[in-house]
Amino acid sequence: MRHIPVLPNEVVSNLNLKPGAKVIDCTLGDAGHSELMLEKIGPKGKLLGIDADPESLLRAKKFLDKFGKQAIFARDNFTKLKKIVEENDFENVDAILMDLGWSTPQFKERGRGFSFETDELLDMRYGSVGETAADILNQYTVADLIKIFKYYGEEKLSTEIALEIAQAR
Repeated sequence: MRHIPVLPNEVVSNLNLKPGAKVIDCTLGDAGHSELMLEKIGPKGKLLGIDADPESLLRAKKFLDKFGKQAIFARDNFTKLKKIVEENDFENVDAILMDLGWSTPQFKERGRGFSFETDELLDMRYGSVGETAADILNQYTVADLIKIFKYYGEEKLSTEIALEIAQAR
C-alpha cells in the first residue's frame, strides 16, 4: 500500500520549481512528493531523496525508477543533511522539502513496532540500528523517561506514566 501525501500538488506548487532544478526531499517516504517534483523539474533536473527507513527507501526506488539517474537516494536521517549533501556532491539546491510525520505503511507493516492494531514487540525504529522503544522503557531511569514524555511527547502526566512503567518492570 503506497502512502499518499496530504496536499501534494499544493506543496510542490509552492516550491516554485523550474525545469532543471536541484531539489532535496529530506523525508522521501513512498516518494509521492518526489515523483511530482521530478515531473516538474524535467529531465535536466535532479533530486536527492533521503530517508532513514530502509523499507521506505526500497519502495521509493521502485516508484521513482522511471526517472533513472535523475533521482539519487541516501539512507540516513535528515538531521545529517550537511553531511549527506557533501557526500553526494549535491550543493547549491533550489528547494528542500521536509514532510515530517509518519506514513501509513509504517503503522500497517507487521514487525515494525509502530502499530496500535497488532500485539508485537515494541521496536519503533526506522531500521535495525539504535535502541528499541522496549529497551528505553525497560532500561532508562524514571528521570529520563519523565524527560522524554514531557519534552518530546508534551505529556502532562509524564511523571505518573514514568513511575507506572518503572513499577511494572
